[in-house]
Amino acid sequence: MARTLGDYLLGSARANSPSVARARSAFDQIYAIEREVAELREKHHVTQGELAAKAQPARIEPAPAAAIPRTPPFTTVRRRVN
Repeated sequence: MARTLGDYLLGSARANSPSVARARSAFDQIYAIEREVAELREKHHVTQGELAAKAQPARIEPAPAAAIPRTPPFTTVRRRVN
């Protein structure tokens, strides 16, 4: 039985599966960015509220209607049975 997380990760087939490895990699990248933001906030003595007040929200503009492909309507084809 694993005694530490490191032991578990070394011996677990599930923890080392490709899908979990990808998810863990993505989590590690996001966590590193979040940690860096927190450290910079501490260094510059900025609170989360002050940072949010200064931040500009991302603008996501809707695509024009012509750019969105439409799927053809479903039609029913009936075969005649003789």
